Amino acid sequence: MKPQQTARSLREQAARESWSPEALVDAIAERTGVSRLRAFRLAADLTLDEVARQITALRGSTVSKQQLSQWETGRAQPREHLRDVLCQFYGTRPDRLGFGSDYSASERSALAAQARAASTLTGRADAPDQIDAGTARDLDEVRARLSRFLQSELSETAVEYLEARVRNYDAAFITGASSEVMGDVAMDLRSADELLERTRTPATAARLLTVISYLSGMLGILMLHLGNQRKADEWFLYSQLSADQTETRDLRAWATARRALLPLYYGNAADAVRHADRALALAGKAPSAAAVRALTVRARAKAAHPGSRAAVLADLDKAAEMHEALPMEATTDGILGITRLQLNAYLGETYTDVGDTQRGMLHHSEVLDRFAGHAADGCLQPDGCLDYALAWFSQAKAHALDGDHDEAATVISTAVMTVPLKCRTTMVLKTASAAARAIPMGARTTTEFAKMRDVLAFHASTS
Repeated sequence: MKPQQTARSLREQAARESWSPEALVDAIAERTGVSRLRAFRLAADLTLDEVARQITALRGSTVSKQQLSQWETGRAQPREHLRDVLCQFYGTRPDRLGFGSDYSASERSALAAQARAASTLTGRADAPDQIDAGTARDLDEVRARLSRFLQSELSETAVEYLEARVRNYDAAFITGASSEVMGDVAMDLRSADELLERTRTPATAARLLTVISYLSGMLGILMLHLGNQRKADEWFLYSQLSADQTETRDLRAWATARRALLPLYYGNAADAVRHADRALALAGKAPSAAAVRALTVRARAKAAHPGSRAAVLADLDKAAEMHEALPMEATTDGILGITRLQLNAYLGETYTDVGDTQRGMLHHSEVLDRFAGHAADGCLQPDGCLDYALAWFSQAKAHALDGDHDEAATVISTAVMTVPLKCRTTMVLKTASAAARAIPMGARTTTEFAKMRDVLAFHASTS
């Protein structure tokens, strides 16, 4: 059987049995013997021509069908910047595409589990040299003892390492879903806390408190993705308290703007506006990612009030203008900054809420087009599951406001089933239900509405 036929059969099996995208890629590579790069393409059901066109259109990097074929067959290797383009396109890491290996302790057990799952799916036994769970635990214990020994004396290297980890977490969020990143964030937070207990200089303490504030905020983001409102609020509060001790206004604005998202998503508009106002006061007049996020939160929170339309549009215009003035590092990091994709998701939702469905649709399209051609393996970028879902559900609301009620119901059903299974959290389903309420009672007797209602009920019962 040809690789394409085998891949088609495995895709159908994956859809029936709700495999993870990683398991599907592993199964295709194992069953067909093709390279992992080709396995990712087959898993996404794309041709070489389609990949070449989409990379050129979405990434601005010209890649030919011939180049892709050479890379997939091993006749040539892509340069480093093109490897990065491939990783962004498929939403994964270089080692998972076959370019090198990842030997980090946090990945060992996950990779072993994936290998076992793939061998079960393809009927092949584990390789005899596979690291077993007991060995992996022993190695983790050794690494932990070495870490305690090496950090027994506070060193500049240890602090710099944690600061670098914070800066690089944007990539970690891209390559995994919330639950997969949480363990690494918690481990780094524990290390920072232990170092803080031993520091004796105010400057080093401030650096560690900055690390702790960012890591606590990341845990808040992760808890928000997983739908745990209470834990999210606790970690956002810890982030604010740590930032307050540094007396750094930019950091305090970042932590406060991030915390403002929680009441926004859980329907407390007044609290969302209060936190957003405080974040803007801390940020000052200079352009900053925290100020852009706070402006969009305030606009989204006020959009439900008819008398606030002018103020909402003013905030959106200011956010878009300020985002253009941000440095590149602030617009390419979705954790410490705010990406164009995130901004488009927020603008699309808010324009729809104030009745400007045409502009809302335009921004929704930019978000949804970003996901075209990707093997959905999780968040794809920070807030990715929420941004992706918000764009779909807000687009559905736009259809409802325009009177196309069946299309609204169809979009909601499609969105819920399209969002990766591990990302169908309480928060995503809550957003879907809110979008469904935009369909008026008189339009809720159609077949499409009934299908949507059944989809939401089923996933709510299994989430």
